[in-house]
Amino acid sequence: MTLVKWIRQRMAARQSRRAACLSRLPKRKENAERPPDPPRPDFAHRRHQPIVRRSVLPLVCLALAVAPRGGAATPEDTFNEANRAFAQQHFAEAARGYERVIAQDGYSAPVLFDLANAYAREGKWGLAILNYQRARFLAPRDPDIAANLKFAWDKAGLTAPPARWYAKGVQAFSPNAWAWIGSLSLLVACAGLLADRLHPARRLAFRWLTVLGVITLFAAIGADIFWWQEGRRAVVVDKNAPLRVAPATVAESSGSLPEGDHVRIQETHGHFALVRDAAGHRGWVSTNQIAQVMTTHRNSRRVL
Repeated sequence: MTLVKWIRQRMAARQSRRAACLSRLPKRKENAERPPDPPRPDFAHRRHQPIVRRSVLPLVCLALAVAPRGGAATPEDTFNEANRAFAQQHFAEAARGYERVIAQDGYSAPVLFDLANAYAREGKWGLAILNYQRARFLAPRDPDIAANLKFAWDKAGLTAPPARWYAKGVQAFSPNAWAWIGSLSLLVACAGLLADRLHPARRLAFRWLTVLGVITLFAAIGADIFWWQEGRRAVVVDKNAPLRVAPATVAESSGSLPEGDHVRIQETHGHFALVRDAAGHRGWVSTNQIAQVMTTHRNSRRVL
């Protein structure tokens, strides 16, 4: 047998076995209905569903945070109510309203100015002077604040604290503005030093720029120190606060401080503070009868 015949016989045997296997399979009915295909999963919906969940959750949290809780009044509503009370000459109610605004939203020059006006109309010159001073810290160039503060000092029978020769120039800017000026001056001085190294041909001009930045920096530091010292002052908010020789209520009184007077706090002990007025009188006074000008409110971004 030749090789060709053997190959043909092998192929014929393979085809016969295949035909036999196919004959044993069940035959498919011609009229049988094809079952419907299973529904395809919505891959697009599943793919975007987690994104929708992640985007909706922050929006819900933001809406809950912004929504008023229990119908509580906003600072704007409280401020408007205080203004209406002031217009109706209900000055005590107006002062309480402005105090609530400060408790809700922190210190601001307009609210402090209105609060001082309400206390001035009530005849509480100590609290009026205190809040005029605080308003001046935030808006030192406001002429209305300066005029009303001088008027309150006159009505209380007091004179303005003695001002130094440079006080007017320092009070042209607020403490925050002087801090920004100092930061920019430091940046200018550093830039001048760097430019001096990179461009030796213009060394003289860059050195003058560095000197100017350093001088302005020291001026800003001095101005902030001045404002800090001014803020360390306290105002007598009670009428005729007694000066005592010791920090105790049973201690002997060596004099009294008039309402609205400025004092400097030198030491504190319990509920008493050792103060000194402009005339040089020293003594212990209750901390409930004085209020420091510079303070930090828990809801305020500003330091007074």
